Amino acid sequence: MQLFERVKKVALAKEGSVKGLAEQLGKSQQAFAHYMSPKAEYNLWRFLPKILELYPDISRDWLFFGEGEMEEGTVPSRAALLSENAELKAQLEEERALRKEEQAINRRLVNRVLLSD
Repeated sequence: MQLFERVKKVALAKEGSVKGLAEQLGKSQQAFAHYMSPKAEYNLWRFLPKILELYPDISRDWLFFGEGEMEEGTVPSRAALLSENAELKAQLEEERALRKEEQAINRRLVNRVLLSD
């Protein structure tokens, strides 16, 4: 995929149109649309850092070189990670309590079986 095709893909995914991306970059739609061709795509190189600034989830390697996937995995916030961690700890404690209860029941059953002989 050529550079102009990657930029167009970003424009459609993030702004819905090439015109929307041109506005975000402070360019006229007509001038920017002209860059969307193999012959004029070299003009797009100067906009790539700004595109990455506007859309930090876009992979630099993909945008510059066409390598990998367009979007990088999003990094969860610290608060989200802490919340998930707390939920998992609570679940773990519940499971431990259930296991302890099941072990006590099993001991009683084993004692009954052994004493009934």
